[in-house]
Amino acid sequence: MHLSKLAIINYRSCRNLVLDFKKDVPNTYIGINDAGKTVILKSIQNLLESETLNLSHDYQLSSDLSNTQLSEKEFKSLLEDLSLPEMEYDSHSIIFIGIFETEDGDISDDFIEKASEHLQWSIESISNEEIVLLKRYSSENPQGIYYLCAEEESTPSSLWSKGKTELKSRIKELSITDDQIDNDNKSGPFRKLELFRSIYKKVKTSPQWTQYSDFVKKDKTFFPTYRYIDWNASMDDIKNLAGDAMSLSIEESKDKLQEKALEISQEANDKVNEDLSAKTKDLLRMIPQIKTLKAGISFDIKESISDIVVEKENADGEINVDSQGEGLKKQILFAFLKWRSMQEASENDSRINFIWCFDEPEVHLFPSAKRELFDIIKDLAEENFQIIMSTHSTLFIDRLSIKLVNKVDLVDGYTAISTCDSVDDIHNVLQVRNSDILFFDKFLAVEGDTDYSLIPHLYQIFFGRTLEEDSIQIVNLKGESNRKKSVKFFRQVLKDFKKTEDCVFYILDGDTKGFDEDNVSKLGICDIEDSISNEVWINLVNDFCEINVNKDDLDSLRNELDQDVHDKKFHKMLSDLVYSKQENKEEGLRIPSKGSELAEALKKYIENKKDIPGDVVKAFKKFNF
Repeated sequence: MHLSKLAIINYRSCRNLVLDFKKDVPNTYIGINDAGKTVILKSIQNLLESETLNLSHDYQLSSDLSNTQLSEKEFKSLLEDLSLPEMEYDSHSIIFIGIFETEDGDISDDFIEKASEHLQWSIESISNEEIVLLKRYSSENPQGIYYLCAEEESTPSSLWSKGKTELKSRIKELSITDDQIDNDNKSGPFRKLELFRSIYKKVKTSPQWTQYSDFVKKDKTFFPTYRYIDWNASMDDIKNLAGDAMSLSIEESKDKLQEKALEISQEANDKVNEDLSAKTKDLLRMIPQIKTLKAGISFDIKESISDIVVEKENADGEINVDSQGEGLKKQILFAFLKWRSMQEASENDSRINFIWCFDEPEVHLFPSAKRELFDIIKDLAEENFQIIMSTHSTLFIDRLSIKLVNKVDLVDGYTAISTCDSVDDIHNVLQVRNSDILFFDKFLAVEGDTDYSLIPHLYQIFFGRTLEEDSIQIVNLKGESNRKKSVKFFRQVLKDFKKTEDCVFYILDGDTKGFDEDNVSKLGICDIEDSISNEVWINLVNDFCEINVNKDDLDSLRNELDQDVHDKKFHKMLSDLVYSKQENKEEGLRIPSKGSELAEALKKYIENKKDIPGDVVKAFKKFNF
């Protein structure tokens, strides 16, 4: 089960905010301080955990309530947009709505045996694919009240909370026979859900918000476990993550302890009741209808990580982690993160069991440690962890597709979310002006404007993906004279991040001399134009100039190509040929000029892999894109 959508109403800077979350990549938010990033992460905590909010009207400066609250009309519109039923609304309340998508294995036999009838009915009556959880805080209920969406009568009856005797009485009133009650197991007595399901089928119902006390009492374990992790690693954070990482081992030991506790509790029951029977013998003579009085004894087993100790080099004995510096605490925290990610990679359960929210976790880390941390976070997101993260780190964003990064802005004083569309968006939000090296894994340097416009088109045809999707930035050298400068530039800027030979590749004109490194590929005899097939040029010249050229014409031009003579390049000679074939020279018909104009024209005639020049295909394969 994972959180697919979250609505935040009247909570601090999030007055009216709806967010969509993905489950297999880190959901990443960037923005200036106080734009609302932490408020978003804490909102998930307020939804899933036992939190208390301050909604005092007398001390607004300390209140969690937005300064200006959502109107009733706006709240109604929000519910309509989410396809959810109406709800009575008080503007002096804070509301969180989480829409969770179920996954294979969530609704198992274990779920049917242990989940509340209320939750089972919500899933059955509303959606087998989604669970909608709402939590409303008010000054009267600062700890919040939970609600579930479920089919219910106009005058709510909450049949899931009734006993079987009351349900059977209602069934009798409605003249429902046993044949009209579905027995899911086809045998045995009817379960309570089967009884009240038959009642709801008989009466008129509609989707409604129903108070959901069983979330805390019984059902919380069926929802993802929430963890909040920020740059200030506390002892509680470490204990929680240690508990998560060691949950399987702890569970095994707990089961053994539980068996022993049952055995001991039975012994205690026998002794206590023997003693109780002797002491109450005279008392029971005064109550003749009571024959015996007994007590039940049980031992509650609750696991927790009480302490974590380390033994350090050059230290005498073990040391409690709580007494160590923040740097060491954070390293231990990340060690548990990595351990957990390795555990999940070795298990087959792909369901989301945790929502981990990282709030600027990169603070105080060296660049290499930041990159390692992000790789751990990304691995977790690909397993059964849903990751939601705020960051200011360009090194983190470097390892994400730009369109997976969300901008958090303040609009009229309240939080608003939008998607980053370009590196410029990220630069502007982070208020930095770094080179694009921070945002791409590889760089493709090309000779000039034609290549710069045409190569991305050819790449997408060949691979079925864009350069951006593969985190490749194309760089226009703007001529051979800039090539040496670019080589020096990349080596200087990338020296602390990556090896240039592993991530910078050059596609140059065929007449380039003196640059024959492994990361260089050349096109055509002179340039990309003479590497393009005759068929493409014949169609282009005919359409643009209404002049017929044939294969022999073009082969003749190719035979005259000369790397050392400017006028003996393919595009110049083809332009001259077109001019010579014009009947009316004053019309000035021409093929598109070299650069983006020519590239845009060529794109119309290169639409399939077979049309891609062979030299370009060789370059793509050589660079192992």
